[in-house]
Amino acid sequence: MTLALYGKRKKLVKIHRIENGVVYLTEEPLGSGMFYLPLVENGKNVEEFEILEQEQMSLLVGRR
Repeated sequence: MTLALYGKRKKLVKIHRIENGVVYLTEEPLGSGMFYLPLVENGKNVEEFEILEQEQMSLLVGRR
């Protein structure tokens, strides 16, 4: 499972498809089954994704 903070408001999303550093499919909120296709232009995401490391994920999941 890959989690990331997405956009200016840093929403937590689950990444389902990422290739060469470009995110193509996300789920938000986690476990909802609602999938989104982020905008990609010239081989790059328009909005920024901050991929969370394993330590960061355990901190976020533990706070629920």
